[in-house]
Formats: sequence, structure tokens, C-alpha cells
Amino acid sequence: MGKEKTMTSQENEKRQYRPEDHYREDEISLIDLLRVIWKWKWLIIAGVVICVVAAAVISSRMQRIYEVSMAIEPGIAGVGQSGNFLTIDSPDNISGKIEGGVYNKKLQEYFHLNLQKHKLEFKSNPIKEASLIKITSRWEERDVSIGMKISGQLLEFLGDDYSKVIKQMMDNYEQQIKINMDRIENFQNELQLHQAMYMNIQQRKKRIVEEIR
Repeated sequence: MGKEKTMTSQENEKRQYRPEDHYREDEISLIDLLRVIWKWKWLIIAGVVICVVAAAVISSRMQRIYEVSMAIEPGIAGVGQSGNFLTIDSPDNISGKIEGGVYNKKLQEYFHLNLQKHKLEFKSNPIKEASLIKITSRWEERDVSIGMKISGQLLEFLGDDYSKVIKQMMDNYEQQIKINMDRIENFQNELQLHQAMYMNIQQRKKRIVEEIR
């Protein structure tokens, strides 16, 4: 009897650890899962459809974003010794002012803007090959009109600032011209004086020669 019990327990252990039993259990679990999915298939499909419809509705309600862009070229202030053109300011410096928001406060006050509704954010990229600066801003569809006005006014503010720079440069040029003209006038006066002295010397020399004869 003891031997039979031992063999029976060993057989039970072998049956318990047979790999086939694990595959059968996996198959049963998979079948049960498929049955559950099949039972609730319409609810799952409906959930997916609802998600797709919701995404479509949200995307249709989102405002379209438009880009307002413009290109400016720094004014020429003069010509360098090597023949290259000198601009009133470097493209990098102008771009830094725009992206740094130097003019945002003035624009806000000029248009009485609510910054929570209209966010002022300009991107400025120097195009060094063409000596241009590309300025862009992005606006919702309903704000494109005001965005174009703000961009135009930004150019006005830039022009006002650099017109002061140009005026200062012109004043400096005029001062330099006046100094040079004064130098030329002094040189001409000295030249006339030396010419008169030379003529006087020549006349005296001539008289002395005649007296000697």
C-alpha cells in the first residue's frame, strides 16, 4: 500500500507539472478573454468611435494659426575705407532688440492691448547673405488683422528710433564737414598770405638787382 501511495503521489506531481497543462490553461484564459471582448464588442467599438468623433470636434473648433512675416534691411550709413557699406546697426543687434521685446511695451500702450488675449512674440532671423532681417509673428485667424497692424507699427517704431540715429550721424557729418571747410579756408588764407609774401620778395629782389646795375 505504501508503494502504491508513493507512486500515486509521484504521478500526481508529474501530472501537475506537465507543460501541456500550462498551454491548456493559456488557451482557456485566451478563450475566456475573447468571449468577454465579443460580449462587450459594441461597447468597445462605440468607445473608439466616440473618441474619434471627440477628436474631430476639438480639431474643428481650434483656431487656425497664421504667420505674419516681413523683411527689413538696415539703412546704409556710409562707406568704409575698404569700400564696404556701413549700416546704421548690425542685423544681429536689431534682431536682438526685436526678440528681446524692446518695443513690446510701446506696442501694448499704442494699441491698448490685453496681453492675456494678445501675446506679443516676434521671431527675428538675420539673413546675412542678403543683409536682410526676417521678422515673423503668429496669430490666430481672428487676430490676423490686428497682427498685421502691430507688425506695421513695429516697423514705425524701428524707423523712429533709427531716424534719431541717422540724425545724430548727419549732425556729426555736418560738424566734420564744417571743421574741414574751416581748415580749407584757413589753408587758402595762408596760401594767399604766402603768395603775397612771395610777390613782395620778388619785387624787392627785382629792385635790388636794378639798383646794382
